[in-house]
Amino acid sequence: MGAGMAGKEDLQTGAGGAGHGRRLFWDRVVFCPLWLGFSLACFLLFYWQSIERGGMYASDMLAYMLEMDGLESGYDFPYPLFFRLGGLFRPWLSAPLAISLALGLLQSGAVLALKAFWGPRLWAVLSGERQSPLPLPWAALAVNLLLMAPFVLSMLYVPGRQLPGLLGRYLGVWSPNPFHNGTYMAARPFAIAAFFAFCALWPEYERRWRWRPALVFGGFLFLATMTKPSFTFVFVPLAGLAMSWRLLRSGWRQWRPALALGLCFIPTFLALLYQFFGVFAPVEGVDRGLDFGFLTAWGQTCGNVPLAIVLAAAFPLAVYGLFWRELGRGGVFAWGGAFGLMGLLMMALLYEKGFRLIHMNFSWGYMYGLFFVFVAAIDKLWEKTWQWWNERRPGRMAALTLLWALLSAHVLLGLLYARGIWQGGAWH
Repeated sequence: MGAGMAGKEDLQTGAGGAGHGRRLFWDRVVFCPLWLGFSLACFLLFYWQSIERGGMYASDMLAYMLEMDGLESGYDFPYPLFFRLGGLFRPWLSAPLAISLALGLLQSGAVLALKAFWGPRLWAVLSGERQSPLPLPWAALAVNLLLMAPFVLSMLYVPGRQLPGLLGRYLGVWSPNPFHNGTYMAARPFAIAAFFAFCALWPEYERRWRWRPALVFGGFLFLATMTKPSFTFVFVPLAGLAMSWRLLRSGWRQWRPALALGLCFIPTFLALLYQFFGVFAPVEGVDRGLDFGFLTAWGQTCGNVPLAIVLAAAFPLAVYGLFWRELGRGGVFAWGGAFGLMGLLMMALLYEKGFRLIHMNFSWGYMYGLFFVFVAAIDKLWEKTWQWWNERRPGRMAALTLLWALLSAHVLLGLLYARGIWQGGAWH
């Protein structure tokens, strides 16, 4: 039997058979080196950012270390989980090592979270009715490269050139992977878990209420909020709107499961209140708070927002443009698109007043939206690739080629962008 047929047979074997064991073996053989290498590279970057290495590696790591040690950092950080984790290592390690280890563990945990929640879905696509021609080792490589892609891809840019209306590669365009911002990275494992837990809960919470998965979702959402609330700022209003629409459409008949699911948000609401009053408490002579304004904040760093959106999300825009009819099927594809759109709207319409205007803190929620919309788009492309593979229609093959080329461009430029930052280059 040829290698291709053996791999195909392995993928078709039931979950309890020998094929499952071979699949698990190859999955781990491929995943573990990728995960460990990525984790080590991130830890080294975070450590170099902490010690600055001669003025290079610009980041907020110095402020994080001061916050971890209970000293005045000059910033408001009313989300203590990341700093408390670093504090656990502080009695035995220097401040740079303690904060870098804490951040490295959380970033590594984000990969594990995506592996746990999304990895089975990627494998399931290869075990459906339309089988892939990939031998098992190559299938494991493809699945795990796709799994790692969201953590390294970036916005599109032209190396060495500044495009019209933009101040740089990153500023005003944004990336799903802002390697210079540790608190964004720190919250990501909990955000990933909360997002996928909610996607799994959503289709059935009205028909079959289960407290355990609901509390798991609520717990991860709370942890994400207490690490950095940027994900929560986008997710909570999106989920609230969706739940309200469902409740109204049912004529209020489903108020019991809606109330039960709403209770899972209470710890997060309390955390948000605590954070809001910590950051926006009135200070005499200081203009603070939130306000509405079309591109008021975004326009500070970008004179060409449409181009910036295309550069940040060319691949998912193409995927959603091609498969928009499948949004009605729900799942990760629908929720990823909705999350990305909500993050975009909040970035375009909301801003913080006063001296915080130039900080553009709603960009972090937009970047979370970019991360999840890329995951959802990759998921859809992976599914459609194997659905269309045996048909070989010229139009469909051309569409797949274009989409894979766009994804490859985001990944390759992301690796180039990350390499520059890893070597001490500018992030903007």
